[in-house]
Amino acid sequence: MPRPRLALLLLAALAFGAHALAQTTQLTMWVRTPETVDLLGTSIERFHEANPDVRVRIVTFAADAYPGALQAAISGGDLPDMFQVHNSVPVPRLVSLGLIQSLEPHFSEGFRDRFDPATWWEGSTTVGGEIYAWPDRSFRRASLFLYYNRDVMRAAGLDPDAPPVTWDAFVDQANTVTEAGNGRVYGLHLGFTSGWFNERVILQLATTAADAHGVPAEHLPGRMVNWTTGELFDPSGIQEAIGFFAELMSSDAVHPDFLNTGRSQATAQWAAGQAAFLFDGSWRLQELLRTEPDLDFGIAMLPSRDGGPVLWGVEGGSQNAFAVATRSPNAAAAARLFEWLSDDYYPLLIEGAVDLTPIPELNARDELYTSDAFRELVRLTELGTVVLPSPVMENADQLETVVRLAGKTASRPFGESMQGFLADGAFDVSGFLASYGGQQNAFLAEALAEASADGAGVDESDWVFPGWEPTVNHY
Repeated sequence: MPRPRLALLLLAALAFGAHALAQTTQLTMWVRTPETVDLLGTSIERFHEANPDVRVRIVTFAADAYPGALQAAISGGDLPDMFQVHNSVPVPRLVSLGLIQSLEPHFSEGFRDRFDPATWWEGSTTVGGEIYAWPDRSFRRASLFLYYNRDVMRAAGLDPDAPPVTWDAFVDQANTVTEAGNGRVYGLHLGFTSGWFNERVILQLATTAADAHGVPAEHLPGRMVNWTTGELFDPSGIQEAIGFFAELMSSDAVHPDFLNTGRSQATAQWAAGQAAFLFDGSWRLQELLRTEPDLDFGIAMLPSRDGGPVLWGVEGGSQNAFAVATRSPNAAAAARLFEWLSDDYYPLLIEGAVDLTPIPELNARDELYTSDAFRELVRLTELGTVVLPSPVMENADQLETVVRLAGKTASRPFGESMQGFLADGAFDVSGFLASYGGQQNAFLAEALAEASADGAGVDESDWVFPGWEPTVNHY
């Protein structure tokens, strides 16, 4: 039995500990981008050391599972303090539902001035000119690239520093590798099991085919907008891109498991020498540099029909930004964390070969670039990304249209349908594209009518940019 004085000291210590815990602000942060989880964790640990009154708990989600989890939290009124937004529920929709709060009152003076001006983009990171979402990286980011395994290319007698640029050259090299591999090594591998990824592969390849006028973008999922006409889905070039895949499959130049293999497994099999070429995202580079330090590989643009750039559309703002739930009483602490991450986490994006930051002065710091492969990715990103037109930038009322449009999904999703076609040659591609395109264009007409009925001053003219050229940045 403790002595009276010791007992009093113990009680005092317990009381102090309970008081300290009560005084600590507890924040929960939902993260859906696996490539940034470790970097965020590293920076947040340092934040804890400098800010002992705040504790942040990170909860991670697989990319495919996140939309469902977010919808469930919204329906249940149980959003965490901070969470990454998703295009299934755009920021303006979250604001209109009263689910997220403005961060503008909580940021220090001059904070937003450090950023690339297009970071603060109406309908993405800002609404009504106020900041509602903190960007986790630069909006100037590419999507898919060609990764090539130099050892496999050498073994097949190919030049390991000359990856194919055109579709014809790609088919030739893929067939050469497959023939040399004797059923053990193939020309191409990719994990074609996720609808969103399948969609990106086909649509990005299609940007250079035939008379294609559309450019796909993350903020317009399932769409291939032709901004000269205002069509929400321009099918030109898509059938040719699918034909490119069909030609590879007909000669067995694609890994036989690609339709049933996830992207991580496909990457591991490619790295192990089962294929010469891999189609995957810019986000894959970080993982390869970390897990395959001895792998001799390179990164290039996806092959195109005629050798031109394969484009990916972007807009300002951020597709992976973090918002703060209205129900959270900790917006000031969250803003303090975001300011810390802007100084401490952003440089880690470059050092870790993950992405560029939205702060130009950081991107210009040469000493942060530790990987030649990442330097090449940045070069290709500048070549292959294009800033698309934005109806919202022309007419703020078009936010109402965009919000409604985000909730309209096809009865037969594009990505899943492409997997079905490649698995079944009897699939009617032409019929599907005509039906899908008609449905997407009808969605725009419906969204405009709904927004107009609610008092928004919108019409289809805001979606038409007669002078638009796919390879030219609009803003």
